[in-house]
Amino acid sequence: MGAHVIQTDSQTLLVDAGVGPRAVTIDELQCSVRGGELLQSLKQAGLSPEDIDAVFYTHLHPDHVGWTGHTVNGKHALTFPRARYVVRLRSQSGKSASSRGKPGKT
Repeated sequence: MGAHVIQTDSQTLLVDAGVGPRAVTIDELQCSVRGGELLQSLKQAGLSPEDIDAVFYTHLHPDHVGWTGHTVNGKHALTFPRARYVVRLRSQSGKSASSRGKPGKT
């Protein structure tokens, strides 16, 4: 369960933000997923978190939003500070989700 990078001449888009820097247990699947490699993989591809222009979430499950934020010096920070965060208007459950903007803003 990971992320995908799409690059155009003018933008770099991250599709889903993976599990994050931790392990996640998924009870319905009776499994655990280990994260932690996204930032290293971006670096190997010559990208930094600041290079990401937009993060698109296919849906808001923990295995897709894990790298949205992290803790720096005891404070919460966005992992991709320049990015615009986008999620579909309706989630898979049919409930509305915020559509465009930074997390916490509608």
